[in-house]
Amino acid sequence: MRSPLAGAVVANLSPALADELSLDPFGSGVIVLRVRPDSIARRLGFRPGDIVRGVNGGAVSRVPELLEALKQPVQDWRIEIERDGQRVALQVRG
Repeated sequence: MRSPLAGAVVANLSPALADELSLDPFGSGVIVLRVRPDSIARRLGFRPGDIVRGVNGGAVSRVPELLEALKQPVQDWRIEIERDGQRVALQVRG
């Protein structure tokens, strides 16, 4: 399967970007900025504003870490996100 985030635009959450998005300026992580309507990411439930915190038990704090984690061959993805201040775990078939 292609990446579960195919069709999403992600970025490192910097203080400037957090301020622009009215988020905690001291926050960090990888934020989903946009999700194409016809994409895998949209079908799996990703939304703009989601902050990716982990993939398959490994922490994610920067885009390169996320991309590396998504390259790993797996049967299932377990992706932890933060949405509206709540932790959410998405389970996705690989």
